[in-house]
Amino acid sequence: MSIFEKYFKEKYNPLRPSTFIIKVKANTNGELDDLKRLTSFLDEYYKNPPVTQRIKHYAAGVFFVHKCPICDNPLLYREKPNPDYHKTCGKIECRHKFNYLSTAESMKEKYGVENISQTKEWNEKVKSTNLRKRGVEWNTQRIELIDARRASWKENKEDQIAARIATNQKKYGSDYAIQNKEVKEKFKKSINNSEDLSDITSLRIQTSKKNNEQ
Repeated sequence: MSIFEKYFKEKYNPLRPSTFIIKVKANTNGELDDLKRLTSFLDEYYKNPPVTQRIKHYAAGVFFVHKCPICDNPLLYREKPNPDYHKTCGKIECRHKFNYLSTAESMKEKYGVENISQTKEWNEKVKSTNLRKRGVEWNTQRIELIDARRASWKENKEDQIAARIATNQKKYGSDYAIQNKEVKEKFKKSINNSEDLSDITSLRIQTSKKNNEQ
């Protein structure tokens, strides 16, 4: 049994770890040096891993690095207020995605859907509130908003068309989304009849062009 292992067995109290941590940091009999040796795997992923992190791994018998569920990089470790790992590596995109997935999972368990807006109760409440405050079920049905969109379209039609095409080219590789192979396949699956897809595609493009010309 090594120096730290013996000291841990005799002195470690999970309910009062602070005293133990202080004494290990003192390294009186080489406890810290031995702990670093036992948890050397942390040095490959973290710069100067704190004593609390090393002790946490040893106490739990976990001799590997916890990975971010999103990007598979090491989890971010914090010492304060309570020494522990974060849920992700700490990158903004990973935190956002983790929070989204966690919320979606909780929603699915509780309501059977991934987003609260997919529930009947939520939609009924929104409709009721909009009817009471604005006289319409959905905010987009407000006359002033419809008129404002129409006015904006007339004033900036060419710019808006160019922006849409640029976005579609970047996202789908074509002027119109329906011209993209993957979009076609998804659309094809969404219809339950034997209409010819090429005709539908042609019709949609013609309709879109006609709307752009108005």
